[in-house]
Amino acid sequence: MKKTITLLLLIISFYACGQALLYNSPEDYYNHKPIENAEWYPDNVFLFNKIEVLRNGIKEKVKPWEIGVSWASNSNGMLMRLYKEEWYDVVIDGAFCYYIKHGHGEVIKSKEGGYSFRFGDTNISKNPGTPAMMGESGFQDFYSLTLNGEIEKFKEHSFTSYLDKYGLKDDYKHAPVYHKRRDYTGNLFAEKANVLLFIGYANEKAAKEHK
Repeated sequence: MKKTITLLLLIISFYACGQALLYNSPEDYYNHKPIENAEWYPDNVFLFNKIEVLRNGIKEKVKPWEIGVSWASNSNGMLMRLYKEEWYDVVIDGAFCYYIKHGHGEVIKSKEGGYSFRFGDTNISKNPGTPAMMGESGFQDFYSLTLNGEIEKFKEHSFTSYLDKYGLKDDYKHAPVYHKRRDYTGNLFAEKANVLLFIGYANEKAAKEHK
């Protein structure tokens, strides 16, 4: 338990100390061309109704959806998308995009391609020493078809239909972690890691088809 708490603290510390930038488009994000002399501080969005934006040396407080652009990076360096006045962390970009609503959980991708997860602060267990249980306001994931598509709550059916299109549905259903119980944190995240893995497989096939 102590090791788990230490790991979460390290993740949160890293998440809070990075630089968050603004972009005019996702292409600018991938080409490392942020808006000059502008950065923002998204991590206080759930403590206050406004966030701070620094432009040309002048700091101002605005509502999260009034920044003036729809693309940014979070303190982790991940691409973020503004959709219907909500910010979403883009975990996977492609024909099938996977998101976490900012502040309602976190996914970090390692250089080796693995994923680490944590629940949002709204889902901390009320009983210390026991696994955090999924709640209505806990880990929330979403998806869209392409990066400019409508963002919707993640649905198992939509995901497996996408896999089926590329002949991967059966492989996913027979993957080792698929049938694990979903009630405890570790098993839930094992399944989520598997979901992300297969989204990546299907997106690779989709990209090859469109070349």
